[in-house]
Amino acid sequence: MKVYAVYKTDAWHSYASRDLIGIASDFSSAQLLCHEQAKKEGFGIKGDELYNLANLRQTQGSNYKQFKKQ
Repeated sequence: MKVYAVYKTDAWHSYASRDLIGIASDFSSAQLLCHEQAKKEGFGIKGDELYNLANLRQTQGSNYKQFKKQ
């Protein structure tokens, strides 16, 4: 059985910063967890980060300012 662990990390994805958000049984559910967490924190996943999440299965942290609360 394959599972997906969804973590929140700093912009550099360092291991020390990992905080487990949830576990999903399929990738669609994992993406939903990411979107729900972003919404709770007052930002959205869009543009390049949405592409990276869907295709690379992670965000890259390169657009960190996009995710900061304004």
